[in-house]
Amino acid sequence: METFSWTTRFPMGREALFSWHERVGAFERLMPPWERVRIVDSGKGLMEGSRVVLDMNLGPWTQPWILEHGEYKRGFLFSDHLVKGPFAEWSHRHRFRDAENGMSELEDAIEYVPIHPWVGLCAGRFIRARIERGFRYRHEILLQDCARYGAELKEPLKILVTGGTGFIGQALIPLLKTQGHAVYVLSRKAGDGRIVWNPARGELDGDTLEGFDAVVHLAGEGIMGRWTEAKKQRIYESRVGGTRLLCEALAKLKNKPRVLVSVSGVSACRDDGFLSQVGRAWEATADPARKAGIRVVHPRVSVVLSPAGGALKTMLLPFRLGLGGRAGRGDQRMSWVTIDDLVDILYASIIDDRFEGPCIVSAPEVVDNRAFTEALACRLNRPACLPVPAKVLETMLGDVARDTVLADVDEPPKKLIELGHRFRYPKLAQALDHLLP
Repeated sequence: METFSWTTRFPMGREALFSWHERVGAFERLMPPWERVRIVDSGKGLMEGSRVVLDMNLGPWTQPWILEHGEYKRGFLFSDHLVKGPFAEWSHRHRFRDAENGMSELEDAIEYVPIHPWVGLCAGRFIRARIERGFRYRHEILLQDCARYGAELKEPLKILVTGGTGFIGQALIPLLKTQGHAVYVLSRKAGDGRIVWNPARGELDGDTLEGFDAVVHLAGEGIMGRWTEAKKQRIYESRVGGTRLLCEALAKLKNKPRVLVSVSGVSACRDDGFLSQVGRAWEATADPARKAGIRVVHPRVSVVLSPAGGALKTMLLPFRLGLGGRAGRGDQRMSWVTIDDLVDILYASIIDDRFEGPCIVSAPEVVDNRAFTEALACRLNRPACLPVPAKVLETMLGDVARDTVLADVDEPPKKLIELGHRFRYPKLAQALDHLLP
């Protein structure tokens, strides 16, 4: 039997800290983004007998992981144990204690047995390091959320999110839920908490949009992959056509939302390239909502750093194999933002009336491609000695290379700084340390 514990002090009372863990979305909010886990069912609270069901990807295989809550003492303790999963035994106790000056402590205590003695012998240190890294991440996120948003639930808003199943949506929705808001997803597939639309066919029942306080529009075709004419058309129509359909429906509502947060790209600031054209058209298509009196915010999002999706996820495998290197000459500048700061800014765009119109979403520190490559390789403890010439990238990817990895983008977050936004991770080194196991 192996044991592990991690304790952190929080600037809130014990009962408030315990109550946070009982909120809808708490389990998802604390899940490290590098874990290849799909939450099938987050359970029905922390009471004894409630089960959490996960699917964990182990290479090409999927391993079910079922946890059942056991011991429960309101305000002091709750526990869960393994029913089925990648360990022979696993028991996790969450203990809450009072501390001086109105503070409290959370101790996560784990007892576990590897699934086979040889696994413990060969990979015991790796398993323990992975567990420690996961709980360091969980406590860091919880501590930051408590410091930023306080212990009290906010006045509940009814919020609609498009693109809620993407990696940005999956990070945003748990934050909104843990703050007490009711979140619904506008999706092409039916399901719990989902409203169905089909932007490609122009299908959206406007009556389903009545009564929302805010709409966050994230939906759009992914930009990675070679840009054939058909791919370009899908990128354009998914953003421009989908936004037009949504905004025209919102403008006709009797009870309109107070705010529409419609994401765009930092490329909208430039004057050339396909993504620039898409970004400008994307923002202009929201005019019906603006004219109808809805406050419209366009977060112009730079490269989003998350191991769960986007550019960083794509880069991780070659860099871990020691096959990474700069793109082109490496002197092209790169604006970036962590997924954690992005969801904070999206939430601020909902609740803060000072946000309106375009807003650059990037960290204060802009680095060039060479510096980013070196920082990532250093964090992974790998060399970065295989540069990819610009001509090779242009031959392989065409316009997508010129508009993304080879583009020189230096867009500081002037508006965010003026509004007093506090970045969680303003420096690249600390961002990578937070995001990677």
